[in-house]
Amino acid sequence: MLQVHQKMTGQCWSFTSTSFLEAEAIRLGYNVPELSSFFFVYHNYLQNAKDYLLNKGNSHLNKGDLTFSVLEIFNNHGAVPESTYNGNLSGVSSIKEMLQRWKEEDEMNLTIKTKLDSLILADSNIDSSLKIIEKVLNTYIGEAPKTFKNLQSSITPLDFTQKYLPLNPTDYIELTSYNHHPFYEK
Repeated sequence: MLQVHQKMTGQCWSFTSTSFLEAEAIRLGYNVPELSSFFFVYHNYLQNAKDYLLNKGNSHLNKGDLTFSVLEIFNNHGAVPESTYNGNLSGVSSIKEMLQRWKEEDEMNLTIKTKLDSLILADSNIDSSLKIIEKVLNTYIGEAPKTFKNLQSSITPLDFTQKYLPLNPTDYIELTSYNHHPFYEK
């Protein structure tokens, strides 16, 4: 098992939720490899970028998120093993490397926001705008695989989850409390 410390990133939400998926798969008797947290991060950035564009800059755009985002991505895009896609985290282990990684993610976030704000001002096409954001993500955290080798054959992330991790995200609910909402109510 790879030892990746989440302090190297601003993506604790994905590490936690990915660990939950792995634990559920094990609990249900599936032989699952360690899953890539950054596969979910990659697709979450794209979804948040799309929402940001559609809402003309008036929506969530940050490196943080919540559990349900991983479950949505798992349902819509699947998952991949950590050995297939690690978000460019391999070899990052020292304090100096961790601090550099934080700096790179901050730079990536600022680059994405700056580009999106410019694309909104230019009234650019959503699909072409998302291609620009994909290039930024590919530069900083690597390109998320559309297919990968599994047991000597090529498979998509969605087919991988359906075949090897048939978890139903709608079987789970997220419980959260906020200070700005009444307690003990939905």
